[in-house]
Amino acid sequence: MRGKEAPLQPPVENINDIASDYEIAALKNQLGTSIVGSPQTVKEKLEKFLDESQADKKLWQSPRFTIIRPASIPMKYWLKLLS
Repeated sequence: MRGKEAPLQPPVENINDIASDYEIAALKNQLGTSIVGSPQTVKEKLEKFLDESQADKKLWQSPRFTIIRPASIPMKYWLKLLS
């Protein structure tokens, strides 16, 4: 976004301290379907997303600072783990 390659940086406390208005708007657009929270919150948001999207396959992408299920575990087993 800033036109230069750099290693992924660790999370920051407040993104508004380091990002421009343009970058914030771009991030909000890109992260529109992000699901973050407790296991129960993630489960509820995933179920809602699956119902709304009606997609039968998902592509998961995660930076190294995020904990997320391995892509090799099918969605139905991931949701079971959260219950």
